[in-house]
Amino acid sequence: MEQTQTRSRDIPLWLGLTLIALGLVAGGWFIYWQLSGYLAGKPRLFTIPGVEPGQYAAMQPQPAQRVPGQRVPGVRVAPPPPQDIYSVGADTWRIRAGAMALNVRKQGDTVSFQASILNPATFHPDYAMTLLAKTRLKPEQLTALGVTAEQLKLLKQVQGSALTYPARLDPADIDTLTPLFAEWQAATDADKPAKSTAVVAAARKIANARVAAAKAVASAQVGAFRKTFSDEAWQKLRDAAIPKTTAP
Repeated sequence: MEQTQTRSRDIPLWLGLTLIALGLVAGGWFIYWQLSGYLAGKPRLFTIPGVEPGQYAAMQPQPAQRVPGQRVPGVRVAPPPPQDIYSVGADTWRIRAGAMALNVRKQGDTVSFQASILNPATFHPDYAMTLLAKTRLKPEQLTALGVTAEQLKLLKQVQGSALTYPARLDPADIDTLTPLFAEWQAATDADKPAKSTAVVAAARKIANARVAAAKAVASAQVGAFRKTFSDEAWQKLRDAAIPKTTAP
């Protein structure tokens, strides 16, 4: 039985190498052609019918302009460093002096100071509870809880809020602060830090005396109101004044 043998046609070595070289050259040229615009840094220009070339720039998307103080999602912006004296409104400033804050208001040539003690809940263990009863419960609700007219009178005498308590400044305090604040206002930007330090130092010295006096007054007011209640009646008032949380 005869067997037929097939022979593959031999390709000359020089021809095979030539074909491989041509393929490499063609592939390299194609890649260079695709990337030439990026490598050269020159974008291709396409014309749009009916649009003048000078209008192309206006049609390009513009980068978003960041508004000062505006929060960008995903970006944490560091708050500005706190200042000891800063503006809180028209012709109104606030001075931070440790446990006391001073609101300064200027009307014409007259400067007035209003002092507040911060975090007054530390004055008396029942201060926060007393303020809740005063601000959240109406007189008829208090009467329904058994609060007497005398107790209501004592409750009205309790001053302050959950965050601040008013402090009384002596005339000598005003005489000390007024010229120092005027010097701070008139100072140049370069001199303002030194003038601010002088104002705050004087305010802190005043605060050390006024905080103790305010604490004594607040403790007396809250204590006088609290001692008129039995523990059971106080707990009843507490349950009514504290906001109730409801399950979702």
